[in-house]
Amino acid sequence: MVDNAAAKMALWVLAPDGVTLIRNPLLSDNEYNALITMAQANNLAALWQAAHDYETTRINGSSALALSAGTLKGLPKSLAVHIWQQSIWTLYNSRTASVTYIYDPALYDFSSCGELPYTTQALAAETASWMPPYGFPGNIIQIEFLNGLIGTPFSASTSGSGASVASYAGAETAGRIGVLLMQTGTTASGLAGVGIGMHSLVPSGLVTTVHAMVYLPVLSTAAQEYSVFCGFFDSPTSLLQNNGAYFEYTRTKGVNWRATTAKAGVRTEIDTGVVVVAGSWILLRVELDGTAGTAKGYINDVFLGTINTNVPNTATNTFGFGTGILKTAGTTTAYLACDFVSFSFSPAAAMELKK
Repeated sequence: MVDNAAAKMALWVLAPDGVTLIRNPLLSDNEYNALITMAQANNLAALWQAAHDYETTRINGSSALALSAGTLKGLPKSLAVHIWQQSIWTLYNSRTASVTYIYDPALYDFSSCGELPYTTQALAAETASWMPPYGFPGNIIQIEFLNGLIGTPFSASTSGSGASVASYAGAETAGRIGVLLMQTGTTASGLAGVGIGMHSLVPSGLVTTVHAMVYLPVLSTAAQEYSVFCGFFDSPTSLLQNNGAYFEYTRTKGVNWRATTAKAGVRTEIDTGVVVVAGSWILLRVELDGTAGTAKGYINDVFLGTINTNVPNTATNTFGFGTGILKTAGTTTAYLACDFVSFSFSPAAAMELKK
């Protein structure tokens, strides 16, 4: 007895002559086309995986940290490695148009990009005496997403059909390393975000700063409404934070970035006067002073102002930090890209990790 369900998974079968391949006669046109589409999608996913594996098997955790610092500084060995990385993804992008439902092994070979130009030891030696030039007042944690969230302290929060957080490489990532893409999926209330230390950071009388380099491909509209938040907050799944200091973009509140502080559920919001622009990378910076009870906002390193009300500054006002995007209307996927997140705290005191 022939298992038709299994037999129909084959696109091609042998003709009666036992030599010639012919289209599977068990398949209807719709079934045949569906299998063609699925096979092509699988091959495209395999191409991305091949490029990803070629890169990440040659850059380990130590290399990634040294590479992040060296690339930001513009050090020659780090830049050479960055160019090597870009060559892999340039080749990947050029090959996507050649992917069909037929598996072609040659497409998945990235050896023409060569090996990593410098060793982990060489990159570490080059960056040993350098710290990132952001003017942070103390200890620095710089997080790059070279392998998505793997190897980082961040965790993802997603909700809705198709919502995801993953590595991304495209035209808008040229010149950048380790870009993370958050997408809301096709649910009208979908969300995607990344965060660290929710309810675990205590502003115990010190200055804490968070930077995030983010990118919005399109603006929110009435038909496809979404909001973005970035900075210190205590929930990666809500715009109504109980404790935090963060930037927010919600079109219904205006076309500008808004700066918000929250303490025990009471919030202060100000309009920064800076218009949200699609298609451009933007550096958001929040500086929270637990002693002075102030929060300062910067966009692209330009100081915007200070909020001194509803600033979380006690042991009960715990929070974490990160960024995310939340859909509130429409079923078209909304996207938020993040290049890196940097966090620092004053060396004059220690950031207490709540047990």
